[in-house]
Amino acid sequence: MQGLARFSYYLGILSFIAAWSIYIYIKKEPNGTSAIQEHEEMVHKGVISFLKREYFILVLFLFLLSILLGLSLNEWGTSISFLAGALCSIIGGFCGIIAATRGGSRAAEAAKRSGEPKALILTYLSGSVMGLAISGMGLLGMGLLFRYHGGDPDRAGYIYGFAMGASFIAIFYRLGGGIYNNAAVFAADLVGRMETGIPEKGPRNPAVIAVGVGNNVGNIAGMAADLFDSFAGAVIATIAIGATLSITPEFYAKFPLVKDIEPANIRLMYMAMPILVIMAGMLSSFIGIFSVRIFQHRNPARVLRHTILLADGLFIIIVAIIIYNMGMPWGSFWAILSGLLCGIAISILTGYYASGPVIRRIAGQSKIGPATVIISGLAAGMLSACLPILLLCAAAFVGYQTAGVYGIPLAAVGMLSTAGAIITVYSCGPIADNAGGMSEISGLDLETRKITANLGAIGHTTTAIGKSFATGSAALTAFALFTAFTQVAGLEVINIKKPLVLVGLFVGSLVPIICSSLTITSADKVASIIVEEVRRQFREIPGLLEGKDGAKPDPRKCVSISATSALGKTFLPILIAVLTPVVTAFLLGSETLCGMILGSTVMGLFLALLMVNGGTAWDNIKNYIEKGHVGGKGSINHNAAIVGDTVGVPFKDSSGPAMNIIMKLIPVVSLIIAPIIPAVGYII
Repeated sequence: MQGLARFSYYLGILSFIAAWSIYIYIKKEPNGTSAIQEHEEMVHKGVISFLKREYFILVLFLFLLSILLGLSLNEWGTSISFLAGALCSIIGGFCGIIAATRGGSRAAEAAKRSGEPKALILTYLSGSVMGLAISGMGLLGMGLLFRYHGGDPDRAGYIYGFAMGASFIAIFYRLGGGIYNNAAVFAADLVGRMETGIPEKGPRNPAVIAVGVGNNVGNIAGMAADLFDSFAGAVIATIAIGATLSITPEFYAKFPLVKDIEPANIRLMYMAMPILVIMAGMLSSFIGIFSVRIFQHRNPARVLRHTILLADGLFIIIVAIIIYNMGMPWGSFWAILSGLLCGIAISILTGYYASGPVIRRIAGQSKIGPATVIISGLAAGMLSACLPILLLCAAAFVGYQTAGVYGIPLAAVGMLSTAGAIITVYSCGPIADNAGGMSEISGLDLETRKITANLGAIGHTTTAIGKSFATGSAALTAFALFTAFTQVAGLEVINIKKPLVLVGLFVGSLVPIICSSLTITSADKVASIIVEEVRRQFREIPGLLEGKDGAKPDPRKCVSISATSALGKTFLPILIAVLTPVVTAFLLGSETLCGMILGSTVMGLFLALLMVNGGTAWDNIKNYIEKGHVGGKGSINHNAAIVGDTVGVPFKDSSGPAMNIIMKLIPVVSLIIAPIIPAVGYII
């Protein structure tokens, strides 16, 4: 059965064709009134404008880095894999984001014409283009690389560059898109809602198109690139450990099912296993995604949940069949299951913190003022990190106990295996939010706006769950990559009593802190520029503030400023994340680098969960009050919640999600340079 792994890219091609077919179906659906069409076209052009600028920067960056990789490693196979990982992420993300920009208007029109079930179907299918394209490109890229390099453990190192390429695209999307989104939302909220009393999504607000663009590039493309990065990192970490597995008498004693297999064949079997697992996940995702038509008349929240649970259930059955037919130890099954259950549990916990009694309690604090809202939100964010971290520890522990060191990355693969269905559901939130914005801007009837608002409210929860899931999967992937690095570098024992290991630990913990500070500051600076532009338009465009006929804002200016400023702020955090492990490795040695990886992972995980969950809590408090609770919209309590939400936007949209990539980028860079790292640093 392991021979099937060499043809896995065919399944990736099939997934990509399915995504394109769904996009054609969505494009043929009616897209509403002329006002909706105009709004859609402006958002679409804004997204294309942002992507053109980003891709221009990326092409130069990737070209230079691939040359540096080839020269440093004295071979070009890793450079080719690096470019392949970047290209697959770009293509999958581009297809998904184009579908998302078109899906919102069609969902709004479907809500008007046919009601909630049809609107839900179009929202879901729009998200499925991203899910199928991203996971399909991942399987296509890794499948092709595995076909050419997976038959020889000595050539497996060439595949590792794929994960590094995925990480670079993810950090550009997460940082650039997140800063952009934060700036647009901040300006729309502060000037539009608080200073002038104009709704955030009102047609007079010059920042409203920038908000739509930011929603797509930050929340949709950013999250998908993040999960693609984790997906690739987990698979490649598993391949790396399989290729360098130490086959000793103790190994045969622990796993008697493989006692009659030659060591070389065991390594090949263990290298093929993660590819077969994600093939099983792809097949399960197909069925889960297309089952939405069966569940469409149920509660929308249950529909989204049922499609993922169906995909997960089928996945477990297929994996059991694969392990049985390959003759793999059953410990591999339990490792995969532990990762899958960990992801489900983290999603449930996030749903509790995002929409449960925690939100109602903090909303009550708004009666005192914004300070208590901020303090309570921070406390909730800190507490929300505890159980997910313990769950990740449990998944890693079960993986190690059941399948040895190989089980840790295998647990991460299990968590991310149904990426097609997962990304689909988590993309629904921003698309539903876009549909709600279009309904409001174009003045659709109250019943239609209630439907899109209901889908948008569910979408807020799925978006929050998606961000926490992305953080959890990033942490488990970082742990897997760390394990792979120690295996490839030949570090069986790391002595934490050595001062240099502790030095690495503290240096590593500084990287997420510094990058968090830079991203929050960058988001604030870009937001200030957009705020001044929005204020200028209200001052200088006659009749805009008063809402007179013929007075229109200039949203293109806001979009252009946001894109240019946001992309310019991404370089310094990226350079810090890339250069710190390289400098540490060559100056202080591989053991110090191990300490650095651990420090960055622990600090990055805590900061990511704190900021994402805390920021989401502030956002949901505002939405809860706007529904008429605790004083309702326009009250003093509402204003206090808006202040909290303004603080939370850079937390949940830029700085927090960026930590996911930092956690993975440091160990993946370390894995790439492992063959050339000196055991003892040059200054020791």
